[in-house]
Amino acid sequence: IDVTGNIVGTGELDVGGNIDVNGSPPWSVAGGNYANISLSGNDGSSSGFIYMGSGSATTNADFDLGRINFLNNTTITSQITGTTQTSANDDGRLAFHTKATGGSLTERMALLPSGSLLVGTTTDLGKLTVSKVQNNLSSAGGFANPHIRLDAPNTTDNTGFTGIAYSVSSLTNYGWTAGAQRVSTGGTDGAFIFRHHSN
Repeated sequence: IDVTGNIVGTGELDVGGNIDVNGSPPWSVAGGNYANISLSGNDGSSSGFIYMGSGSATTNADFDLGRINFLNNTTITSQITGTTQTSANDDGRLAFHTKATGGSLTERMALLPSGSLLVGTTTDLGKLTVSKVQNNLSSAGGFANPHIRLDAPNTTDNTGFTGIAYSVSSLTNYGWTAGAQRVSTGGTDGAFIFRHHSN
C-alpha cells in the first residue's frame, strides 16, 4: 500500500469477507456468507470506477481487454467481455456470452464501435441486426418464437396499438406507423395497419 492508500503489486490478493474500497460505503450489501466488493467516492461529487485492460497498446483484432465471468461452481455460465474490434488500438466492442445446458459458452449479442447492436450474429447488416433460424409460419411456433416480438403488458379497448414508428423528419410525429391494432373489446380480434402522420 503506497502513501496515498492505493494497493500496488502483483500476484493474488486473498481477502476473507467483504472488500470496501475507500472505506465503508453508504449503501448496504448482502450479508451472511455472501462476498461483496464496494467502491465508493468520498462525497456526492465523486464515484467509484473499475479499470481493466492490456498492459500496453495491442494491435490484435478481437483481443479480450477485460472479462466479467459468472460461474456456477467451476462452470462459466455467462460472460461479458470488452474487446478490440480491429487491429487499431483505439476501437472496442462489448460482447455478451451465455451457455445452454450441455453446450459451450457462445456469443449471443455484441455492441460494435459504430453503435450497431448484433443479436444472434456476428455480421453487421444495420443499426440492429437480429438473426435466428426461420419457423414454419403454419405452425404454432411461427408466432410463439418470432425473430422480434413487440408485446403489450396491458390492453386498451378497441383502440389499443402495438407497433413501430418510421420517422421522416427530426420533428415529432412525421412519418408512418405500422403494427397491430385491436378492433374489439374482446382482445382476440385485430388488424395490421399502416398509418401516415404529418402533424
